[in-house]
Amino acid sequence: MLPDKAKLLLKVFTFVMPYLTQHLIERFQPAYHRFTYEALASAKNVVVIGGSFAGFELAKHLCESLPTGYRVVLVEKNSHLHYVFAFPGYSVVRGYEDKAFIPFDDIARRAPKSIFQRIQGEVVKITDDAAFLLSGAEVPYEFLAFATGTS
Repeated sequence: MLPDKAKLLLKVFTFVMPYLTQHLIERFQPAYHRFTYEALASAKNVVVIGGSFAGFELAKHLCESLPTGYRVVLVEKNSHLHYVFAFPGYSVVRGYEDKAFIPFDDIARRAPKSIFQRIQGEVVKITDDAAFLLSGAEVPYEFLAFATGTS
């Protein structure tokens, strides 16, 4: 008969093990993806419009999981993610102001090279297969996701 501590440890282990396994898979999947992804000149665009929290995370996840033949294009008017909700705190505590602006360059840190492209601009028109920017540039896409702002 098992002591109570051993029973408790066994229950905790059986509860935590699936989550730990999933976490390890999610941690090592981008490293595997980096070696198996091949950059193609004819890669189709998956365009994410907006670099708010949803757009940032979506682009990051896509960079780490899209198959060969696709690339992520993030279209955002700002150069950094503005963490607006933290601004009041940064205005009171000195020395942390630079942490309020999160650069978009870290999105593809763990992703394969040439899978990510960031375009700084505003989308003014969308058709079935392209997004048109205020600058006049056209961004063709195979898939499109909206993730604009918090309001």
